Amino acid sequence: MGSDITLFVGGASSGKSRLAEACAERLASSRLYIATMRPMDAEAELRVARHRARRGAGWQTVEAGAQLRASLEACPEAGVLLLDSLGSWISGMLCQVYAPDKDIQDSFPASPAQLDQCEEDVQQELEAFFAALPALTRPLVVVSEEAGLGLVPADPLSRRFRDILGRSNQRLAACANRVQLVSCGLALRLK
Repeated sequence: MGSDITLFVGGASSGKSRLAEACAERLASSRLYIATMRPMDAEAELRVARHRARRGAGWQTVEAGAQLRASLEACPEAGVLLLDSLGSWISGMLCQVYAPDKDIQDSFPASPAQLDQCEEDVQQELEAFFAALPALTRPLVVVSEEAGLGLVPADPLSRRFRDILGRSNQRLAACANRVQLVSCGLALRLK
């Protein structure tokens, strides 16, 4: 049968997570939410709590951490996987180049060698993730950000993030069965 992948891509606060959750709820009564955001402050923790409360019953949650591919195997009893979001995972991984106990602005910029090594680590895990997709035995719904519609970022870390995310979105869209572009809470079917 092959893997069944749906991608919801859009800008910040576009409604993509809400639409992806509704999609997953239509696919199975037991669902696994693969969380990728690493809250670094109280406001981010509040966002996570609001997302969790909105999902309600029927959801299990696993933190992806650095092992994005391994999260696809978690909770085998769940009938559908929802990864939210690929951009948050990439961002969290790239921000590891900074000291975890310092504000990013205080430790910026990282050296080019640090950025290169961090990008290599992210790419290796993304390769493992993409290699695992064809063998999935349950549907996967992925939320990802569209970061290529604005200006070219001013700093090297942001440019790397945008480029890695853009290439990853292209790969996901190529292997997905369905792709929805979300803006203003509305989805436009691309594929």
